[in-house]
Amino acid sequence: MQNKLHNNLRKIRELRKIKVEQLALNVGVTANYISLIERGHYAPRLKLALKIAKELNITVDEIFGQDFEKGNK
Repeated sequence: MQNKLHNNLRKIRELRKIKVEQLALNVGVTANYISLIERGHYAPRLKLALKIAKELNITVDEIFGQDFEKGNK
């Protein structure tokens, strides 16, 4: 059994038509850092995950905890 954190950040950000640079500016990190999170190289700390979720008006679970396309809740 493999426990892998889903990362739907890029899908959600693109659906909302938000550029990496804008999201990064709004949550106080670099665009490169957001890109690294989107590609799964880094998992954000809880405080940053909460800021990202608030900025996208969704829950942390919708970004990192489930398969966004399947809509499992």
